[in-house]
Amino acid sequence: MKTQLFDALKVSVLAVVISFGLSYAFAWTAPTATPPTGNVSAPINTGAGLQTKYGNLTVANLGTNSIIVSGSATINDVYITSIGKWASELYPVNLVNGQHTVSQCSGLGGSSVDIGGGNKLCKFASASCPVGWAKYGNWSTTSNTNVNYKLNTVNGDIRGKCKSEYRVCSSGSHIFSNTTKETVVCQTWDKNEWCQDNEYASATAVITETGCY
Repeated sequence: MKTQLFDALKVSVLAVVISFGLSYAFAWTAPTATPPTGNVSAPINTGAGLQTKYGNLTVANLGTNSIIVSGSATINDVYITSIGKWASELYPVNLVNGQHTVSQCSGLGGSSVDIGGGNKLCKFASASCPVGWAKYGNWSTTSNTNVNYKLNTVNGDIRGKCKSEYRVCSSGSHIFSNTTKETVVCQTWDKNEWCQDNEYASATAVITETGCY
């Protein structure tokens, strides 16, 4: 009896080992090229040898003694420590109407925005422009405003009975564009001979960003 149990146990263990071996064999992927080709690319390291990265590389801060650009490069601005100036100060890019520059815009905490036709505006995160600057058209960003108001309306079919309903008047909003600030007047046409005391409300959006020049 013990011999039969031992033989059965050996068969079970052997079956488990074979099943694991087959699963690994089927999961294994053959090389796509003959070694040593097809290897994983070497990582960027601290060695002194020349290294080339073919994909994009993003870094938070980059310190270097020199940079050689063999193709084209897009750079927002460059600070030249030897003269204590930004490159945009040497070759200023004017905003619309030519009264201020992109560099002056960024110096005040604004951001330049291309509005088409080769024109740029300075977008400030405020409802007005800094001193010495002017708002350009209706360029702005707004946020929605909600105003609660009460409506007296007929209470079912009961003549002479009114009930109050509270509603919300929403102004609406828009993203940065040449759009006027929204103002909405919320009214109701539920007037009748019993319920005349309706309250009306108006909601005006809040300007959060302004386009200046």
